[in-house]
Amino acid sequence: MISERHEDLRLRHMLTDSDLMKGEWQMYNFDEIVLDVFLENQTKLFPQEVAATREEADDFLSEVMAVVVDTPREVWEYFDEECIDTDGADEEEILEADEVFELPDGRYLIVEA
Repeated sequence: MISERHEDLRLRHMLTDSDLMKGEWQMYNFDEIVLDVFLENQTKLFPQEVAATREEADDFLSEVMAVVVDTPREVWEYFDEECIDTDGADEEEILEADEVFELPDGRYLIVEA
């Protein structure tokens, strides 16, 4: 079960009505940066592609309750709260975990398989 804090993180990074007013015609739960990075790197986590389009990626990430966090510390906190074993790991190892996708704007997408 996803914690309330992580549900807040997930919702914080969803598009708002103001995004639609700025010309975002396709409504996604995750922004295009997140979707594009996931589409490019999904085979890091899965043996084959699970999505071929932004829409499929958005549906998949929503279904698995993926979260986007802003800092490496929040990645660590997520792993800790979800009881993912981090014993002996340093920050670099956590950020290189298969479940963690670094975004070009400094955020991190976390997808639990």
